[in-house]
Amino acid sequence: VVERAAIIGRQFTREAILELSPGAERPEVAASLRTLVRKGLIVPDPEHAVVSRRDDGYVFTHAVIQEVAYHAISKETRAELHERFANWLERTSGGELAQVEEVVGHHLKQAYECLVDLRSNDQRTTRLARRAGEALAAAGHRATVRRDIPEFAVSLLQQAESLLEDNDEIRRAALLDLGDALRDSASTQEALEAYERAI
Repeated sequence: VVERAAIIGRQFTREAILELSPGAERPEVAASLRTLVRKGLIVPDPEHAVVSRRDDGYVFTHAVIQEVAYHAISKETRAELHERFANWLERTSGGELAQVEEVVGHHLKQAYECLVDLRSNDQRTTRLARRAGEALAAAGHRATVRRDIPEFAVSLLQQAESLLEDNDEIRRAALLDLGDALRDSASTQEALEAYERAI
């Protein structure tokens, strides 16, 4: 349970843990969470539930606990769990995918990078890169339009560009958004280079 929680992040919900758990283990999840609370590894955090305010939220008491649990998981399993969590977020977004697209993109990118580390170069790896790039590009576009923190938009769009290999409209739009975000952050030369790549 603690490893599945570590995949999700510092904050997680019981519902998400159930989604990532094999069917036979699901009845024990609530008891496992209580044990983790008793041991001081996690604490209840209802105000910061990741997905649903109706769900039981938890948070790791220290980032190091999450990190140690995360690195105890094989990269093959990490890839599977990151992809499953991203798929679940998409399914349960309730028509508000824009609210979770950045998180979806992050988890798909993590799944992709785990497979690359395992030297996997199959259709699944290519598909994960594409899905991650599309989600991050969409989140980056919204951040660029809002003009809230240009550096945040730049980070999302640079990640998207690194994942989108096809010379298509999505990649070109991401490059144009990247140019705009770089311009807004006063990185003029880098902005011009992004526009040139789009052309």
